[in-house]
Amino acid sequence: MGACRALNLLLGISAAPAVLSRWWPLALIPLLMVAAITLLSRGETDGRHPPAAAPVMLLAASAALAAVAAAYSRSPVPLLLACLLAVWTLTPAAAVWMRPTVRRVRRAVTAGVLGLPVLDAALASTFADPTAAALPLTMLPVGLLLARVFAAT
Repeated sequence: MGACRALNLLLGISAAPAVLSRWWPLALIPLLMVAAITLLSRGETDGRHPPAAAPVMLLAASAALAAVAAAYSRSPVPLLLACLLAVWTLTPAAAVWMRPTVRRVRRAVTAGVLGLPVLDAALASTFADPTAAALPLTMLPVGLLLARVFAAT
């Protein structure tokens, strides 16, 4: 799933081949994030302690996104979104790391999955106008509503 997200991002970037050769490493951000969510989900049914690598990978993805946002944007919007993503995903992941329970693992996995629109918004606002974050962010409340009806994990 992480490779799919990464390749999807690369497909969008490939519309400008010159840009692709410079920005292909951006695909590592969703790859790391989805891999971390997958690692966290290992304890979703039995509350096992997920590998310590999961929160570290989420932190790495958030830090990479924050670095890109800070370095390449003239607006504070991408950096604020990167910080939101870090808090949104790392808070429940840390709770799982400290005391794994089925409920905490599900919350952390759900936060990771629902954090993907925030990731998309941060990337969009970094490389386009800050208002480009609006469309991906509209998926967040939709996801939150759907997560009440269906398992987001």
